[in-house]
Amino acid sequence: MSTLTRRSLLRSGLAGAGAAAATGFPLSQAFARTRVALPSTPWALGVASGDPSPDGVVLWTRLATDALGVERIGPDRVRVRWEVAEDEAFRKVVRTGATVADRQAAHSVHVELDGLRPQREYWYRFAVGTAASLDISPVGRTRTAPAFGASPDALRFAFASCQHLEAGYYTAWKDVARQDLDLVLHLGDYIYEGGPGAPTQPRQHVGREITSLFDYRRRLAQYRSDPDLRAAHAAHPFVVIWDDHEVDNNYAGLVSQDDDPEDAFATRRAAAYRAYYEHMPLRRRSRNRGPNLLLDRTLPYGDLAQFTMLDTRQYRADQACGDGNKEPCAGWDDPGRTFLGADQERRVLGALERSGARWNVIGNQIPLTAIDQQAGPGQKLYMDGWAGYPVARDRFLQGLTDRRVRNPLVVTGDVHASWACQVNRDVRDPASTPVAVELIGTSITSGGDGTTDAPSPVLPDNPQVKFQQSRRGYVHVELTRAQATAEFRHLPYVSRPDAPIGVAARFTVPDGRPELRPD
Repeated sequence: MSTLTRRSLLRSGLAGAGAAAATGFPLSQAFARTRVALPSTPWALGVASGDPSPDGVVLWTRLATDALGVERIGPDRVRVRWEVAEDEAFRKVVRTGATVADRQAAHSVHVELDGLRPQREYWYRFAVGTAASLDISPVGRTRTAPAFGASPDALRFAFASCQHLEAGYYTAWKDVARQDLDLVLHLGDYIYEGGPGAPTQPRQHVGREITSLFDYRRRLAQYRSDPDLRAAHAAHPFVVIWDDHEVDNNYAGLVSQDDDPEDAFATRRAAAYRAYYEHMPLRRRSRNRGPNLLLDRTLPYGDLAQFTMLDTRQYRADQACGDGNKEPCAGWDDPGRTFLGADQERRVLGALERSGARWNVIGNQIPLTAIDQQAGPGQKLYMDGWAGYPVARDRFLQGLTDRRVRNPLVVTGDVHASWACQVNRDVRDPASTPVAVELIGTSITSGGDGTTDAPSPVLPDNPQVKFQQSRRGYVHVELTRAQATAEFRHLPYVSRPDAPIGVAARFTVPDGRPELRPD
């Protein structure tokens, strides 16, 4: 995709219906058949695509006339037309159709496409209104996956997490939007659940701590209305997974941060899960379990890569030792404590065993590497992460070894700092034999500007860690048949918009070895 084309896509992706019409895009007969007129343009939250397959992708939008998604749309059911083209100017339209945006689903739209060609770019848009008053959405670009059995030479993706709106501006997403990528992984903390923070923060949440369906919908809309995040969604297909702040900080299964009654928290969690589905480009199969969502899934990219997404929140046991960095306590190594849940663990390990891919990318929320968080004698571990569930961690790593999973490459968010690690096999021994490589990406904004570029004082105790830095940004990864190359792209600040971005570190991982090499 040329730079000129990508820039024009970003302009149209941020524009409304009037700007789309002004570009001279031809209006298909399908668009002219759209019936319902709305009082104002309903594309405040933009468009998105996700979960690409070799023959299709999910297209998403939510009709909203304001940045919080709370203004009344009007009709309970709105007919929405959509079309997909092989060119940005929509001269070669290949698919058209219609769907209904229903008030019961916050007027969100999920279109599951099939019948497209593998490993190629497509452009898409939506429309509502009448032939005399047609309102056209921003234009989105997406890309399908390679055909099953195909052998692509390369694949480029980005991964990111932790985008606390109040902590700063989404300059990192602006950079993601400009990259030439096959897909983007969002690894959790898409929103934060708290009420407004200090008035000195760069931005402010609207409303108190969120607990109801209305609250979660409004908060997700507030985040989705950010222009840089909308641009990234319009430019690339996303594969999303949640962490904790989509519901409640450090929750575990049906245990809330504040130990609320289980039935009350179950109601809150169900509302959060429903709103999350409404605002993400997810397939219908993700919501096949009543109030729960089935988010762990596998996406193949020919024989070069397989993406296996984990859900480390919905099924886990409570933290035995509390949150934060702690010494192991009684119950820490109880074999009955689960991290993935038995069913998900079987699904995930089965998918990895069946994989014929050269690179097995594991989308993970919480660090898998066991890092000693105490400088000097003694050991403290991050109890909300895999290290707080040592038996489950050991079983998962043994599963990778027993199944001879090729090139497990774990990509992780959560901790608001960049870490490049060789995953130590023994939770108590940082120097034990590595069984995988883990790239832990820093936050988009969470934590503010970052405290220092100086390395952590715990690094001398952790030879498995090859890089660490506390700045904001994301990670860009290129996979080839010979190696994986990871760039940690960092910003000097997020408290003001439009910071410059640069490469803080670059590593390669050779095919066949869980080893990080500075590049």
